[in-house]
Amino acid sequence: MKKHLLAGLALIGAVCSAPASATVALGDLVTCGTVNLECSNGDAIVNGNVEFGIGNDDFGTLFLADFSAGLLTVSFADNPNVGGGIELPEPFALIFTNETNPFTFAVLGDVFGVKGLDASSLSLDGGFLTINLSNTTFNPGSSLQVKFDGTVTPPPTGAVPEPATWAMMILGFALVGFALRRRPSATMQPRLA
Repeated sequence: MKKHLLAGLALIGAVCSAPASATVALGDLVTCGTVNLECSNGDAIVNGNVEFGIGNDDFGTLFLADFSAGLLTVSFADNPNVGGGIELPEPFALIFTNETNPFTFAVLGDVFGVKGLDASSLSLDGGFLTINLSNTTFNPGSSLQVKFDGTVTPPPTGAVPEPATWAMMILGFALVGFALRRRPSATMQPRLA
């Protein structure tokens, strides 16, 4: 009986603490929109390659957008028309959605060679991810990443525990209480000298 109870508690704990799946996966349908730029196509299937080229008629493709499992990488394209990099005034933005599995979490990941970009440049509203590129500078070889999987980012200090954390804590207290209750109590006997 005890083995079955412990096995059941372990199974419940494993299910409650399983990490959330990534918000982007191979086969998802993602869409691209912009402010003052153009996407090479409106939507694409995530397939392990670059899904979107982003630019304009004057300069051609300036950026490449590549979705992978739980991650979006926007990199500066090797464009001979802007070989030394490009500075974007206001307003410029990239807007992405995932039609298959809507975005519920997005955080700025690694940034290489992009000036003027910080965490406030990202916004997520109703499943639409907006990357504000206004007043940023992209140098050759630069890129930025957006992470869509909340399990890879530690929660901020003082955060409210997730329901799975509460469940694991309650199960732990119950298991300790059960073990203490089942343990035989020792009786003290006086020793005579």
